[in-house]
Amino acid sequence: MGRNMKRTCKQLLAISLLFCASVAQAQLKPNDIIAANTLFADYGCAGCHDFSSKLVGPSLQEIAQRYKGKKVTAKIADVIRLGGQGKWGELVHPANEGIEKQNATLLAKWILSGAKQN
Repeated sequence: MGRNMKRTCKQLLAISLLFCASVAQAQLKPNDIIAANTLFADYGCAGCHDFSSKLVGPSLQEIAQRYKGKKVTAKIADVIRLGGQGKWGELVHPANEGIEKQNATLLAKWILSGAKQN
């Protein structure tokens, strides 16, 4: 196999892996959607975030749109748990260390997949 063919194969493999990761990220089970909606309400996220309108923080749709196609689930989960600043202007996201990592990850996946309401 020639050098160009190998490079083309590697590029196609990388593209297909990115596509599969995006599709997998976007597909949540119905029970996961229900759980994420419950976590969103129980942890008080709705006090700062709305599904489609900016409140104190960006809407869930804005977050999903900004990170569409990017592999940022772990980063978003960390912001949910540990807080963050500077990604949306001077806005500071408070730390919520009481949120278990698996719940923060579910919330992040749900947000990035479009935050479907149940």
